[in-house]
Amino acid sequence: MMKSVKMQKGFTLMEIVLSVAIIAIISLFILQFFVVSSNANKKAQNTDTASSKAQEAIELLKSVGYDEIFEQKLFEHAKIIDFKDSLDDEIILYYDKNWKYMPYSETSSAAFVMRITFGSGEKHKSSSDDSNKLVKLDVTVRDTSYPGGKDILVHYETYKFYR
Repeated sequence: MMKSVKMQKGFTLMEIVLSVAIIAIISLFILQFFVVSSNANKKAQNTDTASSKAQEAIELLKSVGYDEIFEQKLFEHAKIIDFKDSLDDEIILYYDKNWKYMPYSETSSAAFVMRITFGSGEKHKSSSDDSNKLVKLDVTVRDTSYPGGKDILVHYETYKFYR
């Protein structure tokens, strides 16, 4: 005699399809977690590198006198703006996606832009009582991979420049 269908052991096609669907849905959530985690890790790495590059620039600026910034080539590939009668001056540095310096002429493909604004808040003086002037330093690093750019680091510091 033939055995009844109910007596046979094994999984039905419906059970297998349902199991695969459940595993696929769970896998999507787990994979999405890895993607989000990877993106957060990359953002944190960029912020850390931006902080390191900004601190490096700050220390270099502190190591020279205020007037020497414009006389020496401290930042080889930077765009340096010396506003003689203005309150602030600027140094703009451009980096590629691997944080390598980029020449000013190739800035259209820059991944990161560091803008260093420094000044005393008043017009430059050349008097001798001005030698240990407090100078404000603002550093902003912008990630240009976002539409319109996004600031990933903003740093403010006040210190004395020795002329």
